[in-house]
Amino acid sequence: MGVMEDAMLNQITSPRPANQAAEGALDLLVGCHERIRHFTATANKLAHAQSASSFEIRQAAAGVYRYYSVSLPLHEADEEATLRPRLDAVADARVRHALAAMHDLAQRSRHASKVPNGSPRANCVHGPL
Repeated sequence: MGVMEDAMLNQITSPRPANQAAEGALDLLVGCHERIRHFTATANKLAHAQSASSFEIRQAAAGVYRYYSVSLPLHEADEEATLRPRLDAVADARVRHALAAMHDLAQRSRHASKVPNGSPRANCVHGPL
């Protein structure tokens, strides 16, 4: 599994090819959600990486950490500011309930990722990334 695992960790790039430009708001939204799936899959691969080099593992882990600590919160804030009001305006009770549940889950997740002084975690188990 070593060669395959090394190749797997070397594939940590943006899922959208650089020469393929997003053309509209829907493309941008889909691209954001592709990145969520990409970095979630990368984190899963890292959990099982045993024969990859420590450098590759650190690089991949740093990318996942950056995504979840910087990019994803910006994405969520953008959706809350731009999409949420539009959805609220046309949603029925069932959709409003689902939106409220998603919001509560996001709030709990943000709370769980804070250290006691309220700042984002800057260290992993082995120190700063």
